[in-house]
Amino acid sequence: MPDVLISILDLSEHGIAAFLIVVAAGSGSRLAVRAEGLVPPDRPLLSWTLEALSAVPFAGTVIAAPPDAARRGSAGSPARGKVVAGGRRGPQSVRLAFEAGGVAGENVIVVHDAARPLS
Repeated sequence: MPDVLISILDLSEHGIAAFLIVVAAGSGSRLAVRAEGLVPPDRPLLSWTLEALSAVPFAGTVIAAPPDAARRGSAGSPARGKVVAGGRRGPQSVRLAFEAGGVAGENVIVVHDAARPLS
């Protein structure tokens, strides 16, 4: 993580902001991590992802969540950014989050799949 942090700090010195999109709108059907016991089941998977990225000073965060979680205004974890309804597939969720983020100008967008908090 330190290399990412340094790079984003360097960007901000040049007036370029970095925004985070976390795609968490899926059912988790492709994920085998919990079954393997790598991530403890004591809290939502998304919270592990957000914690892992918490040291990075993003200018904003948008979480693409399942529509029911987005309607509740949460994604199963403490709020850290804007929560929007994701799409039927990953690319659509990224597009919806990007549009909802209101990012304009010369910025960097970091997209992370919430199902992979350890990568």
